[in-house]
Amino acid sequence: MMPPDVQEVLRGVEEMTKRNKKALLNICMPYTSQDEIAGAIEATVQRCVDGEMLPEQITEDDIDGAMMTAIPGSPPLDILVRTSGVRRLSNYFLWQVNIETGSFGYHMLISL
Repeated sequence: MMPPDVQEVLRGVEEMTKRNKKALLNICMPYTSQDEIAGAIEATVQRCVDGEMLPEQITEDDIDGAMMTAIPGSPPLDILVRTSGVRRLSNYFLWQVNIETGSFGYHMLISL
C-alpha cells in the first residue's frame, strides 16, 4: 500500500536501526484501532474455540497480548507523534493510550 520509494526508504531505516535496543518505532499505515481491537478479540475468541481457555477466563491481558503491538520485548506506548499538526487520537492506539494507567495523557500528544 506504500509507494515503492517509501518502501525502499523504510527498508533502509530498518537495516540501519536493526541493532538498536533503546526504542521501538511503530509506523502505522494503514491502521485503525478498531481493526486492531477487533482482530485481538477475534484471536482471543479463537483460543476459546480451540479449547485453550474458557470465555469466562478472558482478561484484559489476553486481549492486550493479541494486539499488533504485543511484540515480545516491546515497551508500552509512551509517546504518540502526530505529524499532521493536530492534537487528537484519530483512531490510533486507542487500546494502548489508556488514561487509567496514569502513564499517558492527552498533554503528551505531540504535534509536529
